[in-house]
Amino acid sequence: MISYQDKFYYFMVDDDGVWLSDDAFTAKITRFESGNDVLEHFLIDGKPLIKMIDKLDECEPI
Repeated sequence: MISYQDKFYYFMVDDDGVWLSDDAFTAKITRFESGNDVLEHFLIDGKPLIKMIDKLDECEPI
């Protein structure tokens, strides 16, 4: 789970990759190949997560 400007993003990992999920971890919304893929391709305010790391309010490990 990560949060940025009072918005929360939830991720779950399974055999098919890393998924953007709902807060109950019941919906698989967007699939990423790996954690690195999330860092490079998940966008917040149009910027890759890797460039937003220092601006996140909170981050809990997967």
